[in-house]
Amino acid sequence: MSKVIRRAKSLTVLKGSVEKAKTLIARKEKTETQKPVTAKKNISNGNPDTQYKSKLTICIEILCTLVPNGPMKLRQLRDKFEMDEARLQPHLRLLWDRGLVEEEDFGDEEPYYVVTERGLKVLKVVSPLIKEAHKLEMRNFEAISSVLSGAGYA
Repeated sequence: MSKVIRRAKSLTVLKGSVEKAKTLIARKEKTETQKPVTAKKNISNGNPDTQYKSKLTICIEILCTLVPNGPMKLRQLRDKFEMDEARLQPHLRLLWDRGLVEEEDFGDEEPYYVVTERGLKVLKVVSPLIKEAHKLEMRNFEAISSVLSGAGYA
């Protein structure tokens, strides 16, 4: 009898999870339909991805861009990330303050940004962590998806 009760409890928990997921999805859909389309875009450049990235993500992307491309000017980074200079400079300043990038003068009017040895060491440590975080995020997505599809939601 206890096996039946445990099974009933697990089904109740599953039903509660499905209901919670449905509520969250409905809320998200409702807020998306209420917001104007321009609210999702970054006003400075129209790229919807850059607005929702954390400082950490942007800083790591800057480091990952500078390593294979070598020294880059602020203008080149701005074009690469489709971000205005006013938004990009604080991230570069943060990396510079931490000793992860430095400015080099190659005789041009603008300085070039280069990853330091410390920046390379940080990337070696952070890179596996990022890969694992992406795997976990995907697993969580797959778990939610399987719960929903198992409950009859496709």
